[in-house]
Amino acid sequence: MIPIRPDWMTTWTTMLAFQGGGPGGGENPWWLVVVPYAFIAVIFYFLIIVPMKKRQKSAAEMAESLKRGDKIVTSGGIYGEIAGIDSDTIILKIADNVRIKLAKSAIAGLEKEGEAPK
Repeated sequence: MIPIRPDWMTTWTTMLAFQGGGPGGGENPWWLVVVPYAFIAVIFYFLIIVPMKKRQKSAAEMAESLKRGDKIVTSGGIYGEIAGIDSDTIILKIADNVRIKLAKSAIAGLEKEGEAPK
């Protein structure tokens, strides 16, 4: 059975395999080597880096907008109310007379209405 390839793939592989055709051969043009890598880099940038930067920015804005009395959820799944705020840490009240100190980076988000455990 003969493998069937799309026309564009046959053309692309033929272009890459082309060695000048004249006596003495030759090298592929530089752009035939650079274009596929540049295409992969652009895709990587828009699919990975841009969304990651957007998430980091929104997390930083949320951490800066926190105030005393906000109900939050930590990345470890602990629900509580902010009892105090320092520059990079918060004091989280999780029960009566139970407070823990957390890094602001450990906050997953604000608690949504009706989300708290029973």
